[in-house]
Amino acid sequence: HPDPADDSRTDDEGRVISAIFPRLIVIHTYSPSTGFDRPDREKFRRSHDRKLRKLVAFLKDKYKRPVMLTGDLNVTPTLADVWDGETNPERETWPGCKPFERESFAYTVASTKLIDGYEYFETQGVSSPATNKDRAATANKFTFWRTARDRAQKKGWRLDIALLDRELLRDDAKRRGLPYVRRVDHYHRVYGSDHIPIGWVVWNAELEAAPE
Repeated sequence: HPDPADDSRTDDEGRVISAIFPRLIVIHTYSPSTGFDRPDREKFRRSHDRKLRKLVAFLKDKYKRPVMLTGDLNVTPTLADVWDGETNPERETWPGCKPFERESFAYTVASTKLIDGYEYFETQGVSSPATNKDRAATANKFTFWRTARDRAQKKGWRLDIALLDRELLRDDAKRRGLPYVRRVDHYHRVYGSDHIPIGWVVWNAELEAAPE
């Protein structure tokens, strides 16, 4: 039965696409922005996040495969994921930085047992050749800028996020004969939008020998 607290707009607006592959599941989402002083948008966002968690659980249970979840999640997971988050307390009133959005993201990660791919590979020292090496290291994580001037001044936000099952990390994946994720890329050399593309580099054990 539908949850009476859920909002049908997630389905009506086509905000989630799921692709079922033989060895893994990819879910792409465009999470709704909450706007300023828009209780209706906040209700929509809470409903969207709930339905997304339910979808991940449903697909993992039905197909017994690891999951990748990616897209514009419209949230900066921590203060450090927006350029002035640690110095500007007013930023937490902005969409994408609100406490309930970060709490919902944290709950999604915890309840689905997915990990933040970009953060994981950064801590492992895995660099991406797609990253603009001329940028400050702290700016490499950003995927969105409100204006071209903000981008030039490295005043960015990390809204586009790649979450993945631990089963897709190299050691565990190789042991189980699964595809594995080698890194998460932020394509800083791509212009033409307020967002940049992000992507995974995935090795498929069924296609070729693994590069060292």
